[in-house]
Order: sequence, then C-alpha cells, then structure tokens
Amino acid sequence: MSEYCFNTSRVRVSREKAWRLDGIAQAVGGKSAGFTQITDPPFTGCVLNWFYCANRGEPFDSQTAAEIMAAVRKAGLE
Repeated sequence: MSEYCFNTSRVRVSREKAWRLDGIAQAVGGKSAGFTQITDPPFTGCVLNWFYCANRGEPFDSQTAAEIMAAVRKAGLE
C-alpha cells in the first residue's frame, strides 16, 4: 500500500517533539500513520520532515490529514 504524505517542512524539530508528533498521528490516523524527519538527506544538506498516512484516496486522505493536524494544533505542537 502506498502512503499519503502531507505537511512537509524543512524546519528541524527536537527528538522529543518528533516522537510526540508521531504519537499523535498514530493515535488519530492508526498504526499506518506517523511523522518522519530526515536530517541531511543526500545532496541537500538540510532537514526534511512530513506526516504520512495510508493512501486510501480522496476524500479520505485529506480528511485524515486535517484530523491529524487539528490534533497537533490542539496539543500546541504546531
């Protein structure tokens, strides 16, 4: 199954915050959802991070993304 990636960013987050964001994503979107951060990927020398969930097509992908981001905002981690 493919993944739907959303809310990409180049802002570095702490390990603790990344862990909390991943937990929120899994709590809302299930075990197939989460948060990933890559530090210094090849050829870029930067930080990339994003949320993901199972790709079930629209409108499910956008709805799941909106629910996860609402939970992130509610937790004050935006």
